[in-house]
This record gives sequence, structure tokens and C-alpha cells, in this order.
Amino acid sequence: TLSGSASNYAIGMEPRWTAASTELDEMYIRLACVFDPASVYSFLVSHENYQLDRCLHYCKEANILDATAYLLERTGDVSEALNHILYEVKDMLQALRRALEKDIKPFHASQWAIPKIREVRDVEDVLRIIIELCIRNNQRLDEQDSQSLWFKSFDEFVLAQRAYRKELQRHQLAGTADPPAVRKMLSCLNSFIQNSKKSSVSEADIAT
Repeated sequence: TLSGSASNYAIGMEPRWTAASTELDEMYIRLACVFDPASVYSFLVSHENYQLDRCLHYCKEANILDATAYLLERTGDVSEALNHILYEVKDMLQALRRALEKDIKPFHASQWAIPKIREVRDVEDVLRIIIELCIRNNQRLDEQDSQSLWFKSFDEFVLAQRAYRKELQRHQLAGTADPPAVRKMLSCLNSFIQNSKKSSVSEADIAT
């Protein structure tokens, strides 16, 4: 004989454990948002038994960037997913500038030395999220929308790069010493952009 839940399933009824499983998954996600935010994204990717809107609220509330972007993407709003990430980029770049101003270690611009500090890792992480989002949607969007997504993704970094180059030029024209933080910031941005180009090309090749 079949168990109760199995017999329900056999006659076309939804098994009782489905609702319980959804509740358990959502409870786990809600708790993970508070106590283990780094695990939320991987859990969302490997599970589907949860309410998108509810879990999106949890992730937004906890400001978990990759998880929020992933859920927005799953709702079909790829543009909003990218906007949500880029909204954080400006603040991250400003935080990086402030951290570099405090960093007094020797710096050699010719070596593209990138300080191993948390703020650098934060920006590298957000770039990884952006690239993965663009790669996942290469095949889903038409060519024009896909290219627009890529260009929009790196505008913030390119604009910041230009601004720091101009700042260096102003110091050079005025005959004043270059602020070390500006050279460090420009070096970081150069590295971010170059590495992103390499990653995006290699990932796109794999995807195709």
C-alpha cells in the first residue's frame, strides 16, 4: 500500500510535503540572510522551491547583492537586476578611494600593484556578479539588448577611470605632487577593467 502523501500524489493531488518544503526553504533563506549571507546566493541557485517575491524581499532587506540580482533576473527584469548592482558600485568606488587614502604602503604604478584590502575584493566581487549576469543573458536577449547590457555594466568604471585621469592631469599642469590615492585608484580601475574584459571574453567563449 502507498503512504498517505504518495497516494495523494497518485490520484493527481499535490503532495502535502510540497508546502512544508517551501516553508522550510524560505525559513532557511530568511535565517541565512541574517546569519550567513554569503551562502544565500548558492542556495537560491541550487533550489527552486520558494516564493520569488518573498525571498526577494528578504534579500533586499539584508542588502545581499548577488542574491537580490539573481532573484530580480528570475522575475524577468534583467535591466532592474543590473541597475540594482550598479546602484551600489558608486558607493563601493568611493569607499575604495577612502581606503586607499589611508593606505600608506609603497606604491609603484608601473607594476599595477593592487592593494590587497577588503574594498578591492568588494569591487572584484561585484564585477564577477555583473559579468555572470551578462553571460547568463547573452542567449536570452537579442544582440542589441545584449550589447547594451555589457556597455551599461562597465560605464561606471570607465567614467571613474576618466575622472581620475583628469585629476592626475590637473595636478601635473599645476605642478603639484600627484596624490598617491589617485594613482592607486587609477591603477585599480585599469586592472578591474582589463580583467573584466578578459573574463567576459573567456566566459562568452565557454557559453557559446
